[in-house]
Amino acid sequence: MNNPRSRKRLYPYLAVGILVLLLAFIGISKAMIDYTSNPSFCGGCHLMHTRFISYKRSVHNKATCLDCHSEPGIVGEIDAHLNGMKYLYYDIKGYRTTQIIQAEVANESCLLCHDISTMDEKIEKRVNRVQQTSHKSHVLDYDISCMECHGNIMHITLEGIADKKPTESCQDCHKQTDFVNVIDRLIF
Repeated sequence: MNNPRSRKRLYPYLAVGILVLLLAFIGISKAMIDYTSNPSFCGGCHLMHTRFISYKRSVHNKATCLDCHSEPGIVGEIDAHLNGMKYLYYDIKGYRTTQIIQAEVANESCLLCHDISTMDEKIEKRVNRVQQTSHKSHVLDYDISCMECHGNIMHITLEGIADKKPTESCQDCHKQTDFVNVIDRLIF
């Protein structure tokens, strides 16, 4: 083995071996990411079971957990997986007295499926003028999170329906006089 010629003959085998190990690592990592991205994996945890049931019964049951609970892109997905591992670690260690993880939903995640340019037009056809809402104004101009109004859309009830209409949360930000002023402008 001390012969330089015999070492040179090993280099191609070593390179192939490293390449095979690298491809195996990438393949196993991809399989693990796919498996842990599946909603049934998240729902398999006792503490997440009721959320999983409400998710399955909701209108968003075709989305995966990561579609909503990770920011778009690979960095967001990795961050979501790391948060999930932290949740799993705390659950195994028995830290159940405090909220372990708060699964945020970024506006960017909502806007991947919901087109903000057509949202207001669709709402205009369904509700009266007083209840009409400008999603463009709330989300784009004022940078208000979609979850401020629609936060209870999926995981609140086991029936998978929201326990509160989005318009019922308007008064959380707007005073009663704001509504009176809007009605006055619409009437006159």
